[in-house]
Amino acid sequence: MSEYYILAHNKNHMVDLVSPLMNKDAWAYDYCINDVAKYWDEKNYWDEYPIKFLYDSQIRDESGPALLGGIASIYEGNEFHVKRIFTVAKYRGRGFGTTMLEYDWENAYDDHCTHIRMWCDKDAVPFYEKLGFKMLDEKDGYRYVYALISNKNMFVALNINSKDNSVI
Repeated sequence: MSEYYILAHNKNHMVDLVSPLMNKDAWAYDYCINDVAKYWDEKNYWDEYPIKFLYDSQIRDESGPALLGGIASIYEGNEFHVKRIFTVAKYRGRGFGTTMLEYDWENAYDDHCTHIRMWCDKDAVPFYEKLGFKMLDEKDGYRYVYALISNKNMFVALNINSKDNSVI
Protein backbone atom coordinates (compact mmCIF):
# COMPACT_ATOMS: atom_id res chain seq x y z
CA MET A 1 0.00 0.00 0.00
CA SER A 2 1.38 3.39 -0.94
CA GLU A 3 -0.70 5.43 1.53
CA TYR A 4 0.71 6.35 4.91
CA TYR A 5 0.03 8.74 7.78
CA ILE A 6 2.13 11.37 9.49
CA LEU A 7 0.92 12.31 12.96
CA ALA A 8 0.96 15.94 14.12
CA HIS A 9 1.48 16.11 17.88
CA ASN A 10 1.45 19.91 18.10
CA LYS A 11 0.38 22.98 16.15
CA ASN A 12 3.90 23.79 14.90
CA HIS A 13 4.27 20.34 13.38
CA MET A 14 0.82 20.66 11.83
CA VAL A 15 1.73 24.03 10.31
CA ASP A 16 4.85 22.45 8.78
CA LEU A 17 2.78 19.63 7.29
CA VAL A 18 0.06 21.82 5.79
CA SER A 19 2.17 24.80 4.70
CA PRO A 20 2.53 23.41 1.14
CA LEU A 21 -1.26 23.84 0.83
CA MET A 22 -1.07 27.59 1.37
CA ASN A 23 -0.86 28.35 -2.36
CA LYS A 24 -2.53 25.17 -3.66
CA ASP A 25 -5.69 24.82 -1.58
CA ALA A 26 -6.33 27.92 0.51
CA TRP A 27 -9.52 26.44 1.97
CA ALA A 28 -7.75 23.29 3.27
CA TYR A 29 -4.87 25.35 4.67
CA ASP A 30 -7.22 27.78 6.41
CA TYR A 31 -9.39 24.91 7.71
CA CYS A 32 -6.36 23.18 9.22
CA ILE A 33 -4.82 26.25 10.81
CA ASN A 34 -7.84 28.32 11.83
CA ASP A 35 -10.30 25.56 12.66
CA VAL A 36 -8.68 22.21 13.42
CA ALA A 37 -5.51 23.45 15.14
CA LYS A 38 -7.41 26.12 17.05
CA TYR A 39 -9.95 23.55 18.27
CA TRP A 40 -7.20 21.08 19.26
CA ASP A 41 -5.42 23.86 21.19
CA GLU A 42 -8.63 24.87 23.00
CA LYS A 43 -9.37 21.26 24.00
CA ASN A 44 -5.73 20.37 24.70
CA TYR A 45 -6.04 17.22 22.55
CA TRP A 46 -2.54 17.18 21.01
CA ASP A 47 -0.86 14.72 23.37
CA GLU A 48 -3.62 12.15 23.52
CA TYR A 49 -5.07 12.54 20.02
CA PRO A 50 -2.55 13.52 17.35
CA ILE A 51 -4.04 14.58 14.03
CA LYS A 52 -3.42 12.14 11.20
CA PHE A 53 -2.43 13.44 7.76
CA LEU A 54 -2.72 11.06 4.81
CA TYR A 55 0.00 10.93 2.16
CA ASP A 56 0.60 8.66 -0.81
CA SER A 57 4.13 7.82 -1.92
CA GLN A 58 2.96 7.32 -5.51
CA ILE A 59 1.20 10.70 -5.77
CA ARG A 60 3.79 13.44 -5.76
CA ASP A 61 3.92 17.18 -6.05
CA GLU A 62 6.92 19.53 -6.17
CA SER A 63 7.63 19.03 -2.46
CA GLY A 64 7.50 15.21 -2.50
CA PRO A 65 4.66 12.86 -1.56
CA ALA A 66 1.37 14.74 -1.75
CA LEU A 67 -0.72 15.57 1.29
CA LEU A 68 -4.16 14.13 0.48
CA GLY A 69 -6.15 15.00 3.59
CA GLY A 70 -6.43 14.67 7.33
CA ILE A 71 -8.62 13.37 10.11
CA ALA A 72 -8.90 14.53 13.70
CA SER A 73 -10.77 12.17 15.99
CA ILE A 74 -11.04 11.28 19.66
CA TYR A 75 -12.52 8.62 21.89
CA GLU A 76 -15.12 9.62 24.45
CA GLY A 77 -15.90 6.61 26.60
CA ASN A 78 -16.81 3.84 24.18
CA GLU A 79 -17.62 6.26 21.35
CA PHE A 80 -15.41 7.18 18.43
CA HIS A 81 -15.97 10.86 17.64
CA VAL A 82 -14.77 12.30 14.33
CA LYS A 83 -14.16 15.96 15.07
CA ARG A 84 -12.76 17.05 11.71
CA ILE A 85 -11.98 15.40 8.37
CA PHE A 86 -10.92 16.94 5.08
CA THR A 87 -9.58 15.99 1.68
CA VAL A 88 -7.45 18.39 -0.36
CA ALA A 89 -9.66 19.71 -3.19
CA LYS A 90 -7.52 18.32 -6.00
CA TYR A 91 -7.80 14.79 -4.56
CA ARG A 92 -11.52 14.72 -3.73
CA GLY A 93 -13.64 11.98 -5.24
CA ARG A 94 -10.75 9.49 -5.30
CA GLY A 95 -11.58 7.57 -2.13
CA PHE A 96 -9.10 9.18 0.25
CA GLY A 97 -11.77 10.47 2.65
CA THR A 98 -13.18 6.96 2.79
CA THR A 99 -9.68 5.55 3.38
CA MET A 100 -9.13 7.86 6.36
CA LEU A 101 -12.53 7.14 7.87
CA GLU A 102 -12.17 3.38 7.34
CA TYR A 103 -8.70 3.34 8.95
CA ASP A 104 -9.94 5.18 12.03
CA TRP A 105 -13.07 3.00 12.17
CA GLU A 106 -10.88 -0.14 12.31
CA ASN A 107 -8.76 1.33 15.09
CA ALA A 108 -11.87 2.35 17.04
CA TYR A 109 -13.23 -1.19 16.69
CA ASP A 110 -9.93 -2.63 17.94
CA ASP A 111 -10.07 -0.20 20.89
CA HIS A 112 -13.57 -1.50 21.79
CA CYS A 113 -15.54 1.55 20.69
CA THR A 114 -19.17 0.66 20.10
CA HIS A 115 -20.40 3.74 18.22
CA ILE A 116 -19.20 6.46 15.88
CA ARG A 117 -20.57 9.95 16.05
CA MET A 118 -19.95 13.23 14.28
CA TRP A 119 -21.52 16.43 13.09
CA CYS A 120 -21.00 16.89 9.38
CA ASP A 121 -21.37 19.93 7.19
CA LYS A 122 -24.40 19.84 4.90
CA ASP A 123 -22.06 19.75 1.89
CA ALA A 124 -20.57 16.47 3.17
CA VAL A 125 -23.91 14.70 3.65
CA PRO A 126 -23.79 12.94 0.23
CA PHE A 127 -20.33 11.55 1.08
CA TYR A 128 -21.53 10.06 4.36
CA GLU A 129 -24.83 8.80 2.93
CA LYS A 130 -22.95 7.06 0.10
CA LEU A 131 -20.95 5.23 2.78
CA GLY A 132 -24.19 4.12 4.46
CA PHE A 133 -24.38 6.57 7.34
CA LYS A 134 -27.82 7.83 8.35
CA MET A 135 -28.38 11.47 9.27
CA LEU A 136 -30.20 11.67 12.60
CA ASP A 137 -30.51 15.35 13.42
CA GLU A 138 -29.86 18.80 12.00
CA LYS A 139 -28.61 21.89 13.79
CA ASP A 140 -27.23 25.15 12.41
CA GLY A 141 -26.60 23.64 8.96
CA TYR A 142 -24.84 20.56 10.32
CA ARG A 143 -26.14 16.99 10.34
CA TYR A 144 -25.59 14.52 13.15
CA VAL A 145 -24.37 10.98 12.49
CA TYR A 146 -24.45 8.22 15.08
CA ALA A 147 -23.84 4.61 14.07
CA LEU A 148 -23.08 1.27 15.67
CA ILE A 149 -19.55 -0.06 15.15
CA SER A 150 -20.67 -3.68 14.95
CA ASN A 151 -17.88 -4.98 12.74
CA LYS A 152 -14.24 -4.08 12.11
CA ASN A 153 -15.13 -3.65 8.44
CA MET A 154 -16.94 -0.32 8.10
CA PHE A 155 -18.76 -1.38 4.94
CA VAL A 156 -20.09 -4.57 6.55
CA ALA A 157 -21.23 -2.66 9.64
CA LEU A 158 -23.02 -0.06 7.50
CA ASN A 159 -24.49 -2.71 5.16
CA ILE A 160 -22.69 -1.36 2.11
CA ASN A 161 -20.99 -3.23 -0.73
CA SER A 162 -17.56 -1.53 -0.82
CA LYS A 163 -17.11 -2.25 -4.52
CA ASP A 164 -20.01 -0.07 -5.67
CA ASN A 165 -21.34 1.45 -2.42
CA SER A 166 -24.73 -0.19 -2.89
CA VAL A 167 -26.81 -1.36 0.04
CA ILE A 168 -26.38 -5.06 0.81
